[in-house]
Amino acid sequence: MNFGSQTMKKTRLIARKPSEAINSSRVERVDLQKRKHEVILPHDVLVRYLYAPGDLEGGKIRHATDPIWSLSVHQINSSVRAPNQPVIYYLDDGPKRAFVKEELQIVR
Repeated sequence: MNFGSQTMKKTRLIARKPSEAINSSRVERVDLQKRKHEVILPHDVLVRYLYAPGDLEGGKIRHATDPIWSLSVHQINSSVRAPNQPVIYYLDDGPKRAFVKEELQIVR
């Protein structure tokens, strides 16, 4: 595939050319940050969680991309770590769903 004078190069996210990725049945991303060195949040940290779409009923109309953090503060109940997967966190007295680190906001 050619766009003008530029040839398609490998992308950093999948380390393949887009034309190769389109023809593949499965595409895995390259892990830019090594997960085995990921810092696990301690259980005594207080956090707020990011609402999932549809969790917050009523209120003003917001864009789908606006982050909406919980008003309540929670402690981490447990964390689960699997090979080649992000660390999953569960909260005390919070929603019964799992969270990744990017969905938690540390409260000092």
